[in-house]
Amino acid sequence: MKVLVTGGFGYLGSALAQLLKNEGFDVRLLARQVPEYMLDWSRGFDVRLGDIKDESSLAGCCDAVDVVVHTAAANEIICTNDELEALLVNGFGTRNIVKEAASAGVDRFIYFSTFHAYGSAAGQVITETTEPRPTHSYGLTHLVGEHYTSMAAAKTEGLTATSLRISNGYGAPVHKGVPRWTLVINDLCRMAFETGEIIIKSSGKQSRDFVAIADVYQALKIVMDRVDHDYQVYNVGGADSRTILEIAEIVRAVFAEQYNRELPIKILGRDEPVAAPVVFEIEKLKALGYRPNNLIALEIGRILALLDAE
Repeated sequence: MKVLVTGGFGYLGSALAQLLKNEGFDVRLLARQVPEYMLDWSRGFDVRLGDIKDESSLAGCCDAVDVVVHTAAANEIICTNDELEALLVNGFGTRNIVKEAASAGVDRFIYFSTFHAYGSAAGQVITETTEPRPTHSYGLTHLVGEHYTSMAAAKTEGLTATSLRISNGYGAPVHKGVPRWTLVINDLCRMAFETGEIIIKSSGKQSRDFVAIADVYQALKIVMDRVDHDYQVYNVGGADSRTILEIAEIVRAVFAEQYNRELPIKILGRDEPVAAPVVFEIEKLKALGYRPNNLIALEIGRILALLDAE
């Protein structure tokens, strides 16, 4: 089976591409350019250069492809600072690549969206039937991408399309140069390694659902093997809500075990009431066999080892 991964040198795309390759899939990567620090890694893949904002640059990228895994996206920082770019990449860019996939006769299109499409839902149980009410451009533009995906599936005979709404991902990137160290767990690990302390700028009491990249891959494989002729949306989480302070404590414990050194944790934020935790329900995906493995301590160890590598 040939799989095209868009955003193939990004955090999620490169990790999924490597896992697919490890299992024997024929993997093609689509990206605007090959980062210099990933040149050696890229030689193990069929690499195509193109910009999802430019429809003409995508011609032929989906030829002979069975599945498109669409991870190319503007992250939350870009979406905050440049809302037009966010809409062009996450919205119109998704329109362009799913259109190319449809014209090439691709069987399955899998779009990686975000739980931020639901918006603020403090104290609620979020299921796939919860009405999306995004509160910022990151969630809103991913929701636009979802609509382009569902629209293409409705118009194209033979194209099965799915959107996966991912909660807070974590895990070691394929290379330390991959610029995704703003993710909470990754950021705490880097802070611990580089500064010898962990600083929490909030109260640390906020609770979030965390999902390992390995579990995101598990969800991807389930969806790849599933035949749903109707467009589907699945929540992908870890069923593992932790507070930021709890995560910091795990980072401290793993760091102490690996380096035999204790780290201080400093909380700089005021001790204010926090919103009731959101329950990010994944029962729909679990009905298909999904079982998150809760790999936080293991992945923290791998992240620290990557940071320590030459």
